Amino acid sequence: MGQNASSWDKTISFLPDNIETVCPELSDFFVQGSCLYSKMYAAFCKYCLGFHDKLNLCGLSLGAVLALNFAIDFPQKVNSLILIAPQYDMPKFLLKVQNVLFTFLHASKFESIGFAKQDFISLTNSMADIDLSGGLDKVTCPVKVVCG
Repeated sequence: MGQNASSWDKTISFLPDNIETVCPELSDFFVQGSCLYSKMYAAFCKYCLGFHDKLNLCGLSLGAVLALNFAIDFPQKVNSLILIAPQYDMPKFLLKVQNVLFTFLHASKFESIGFAKQDFISLTNSMADIDLSGGLDKVTCPVKVVCG
């Protein structure tokens, strides 16, 4: 909790100047009041498909799920992946526990990442049935997975 696009600023500052870097706010990919993973993913795909060149995608948590899902569905558009704390098969029980904990968090914790509290809870509820394991063999680019 608490990450947004500006959380990547220091990391991006270490990249060479000749590398075009775009770091979108994930909250820009949902419609307020209707925050479902399927809709967020569709908006993310539209955004990524707007680039002409192959992409090097890096994502943390939800961003990693979106990047992996995109690489499975559009392997010809992805040059490489860096996935930080990714999930490819959502742990349903842990998501339920997480959402219970989210109900006790103050709404400001969600606003700092660009989500309304209920929208974020709806989003995570909509992710419970995600299982990308059947498509992992479609990822043909180099992948680095970082967990800690």
